[in-house]
Amino acid sequence: MEERLKVFIAELDAQWREIHKMQSSVYEKSVLLKSDLKNEDLTNSLAYKLHNLYSAYEDLFKLIARFFENQIQDLGGYHSGLINRMKIHIDGVRPELLSDDSLPMKICLN
Repeated sequence: MEERLKVFIAELDAQWREIHKMQSSVYEKSVLLKSDLKNEDLTNSLAYKLHNLYSAYEDLFKLIARFFENQIQDLGGYHSGLINRMKIHIDGVRPELLSDDSLPMKICLN
């Protein structure tokens, strides 16, 4: 178990570093876009960066779900299921990772 925990912590750390890099990139693109709102290339670039950031968070959640053995069974609603799974506290297993307040896109997930 100790080795599995070390691997999990290393994977979490690597994923957090990736998320932080992507957040910085999203911020930089958004600053550029504010000064040139009609720039389609910047808009597309920001959209791409946001997609990558969301995917990085989703990968983080998959790491957590896999480690704690609480997999998502319904593959048809996999993405929303994963997000919703991260909103629940599983007693004796793990705390909730997301709150309703942390999900501005809540309407899209229900």
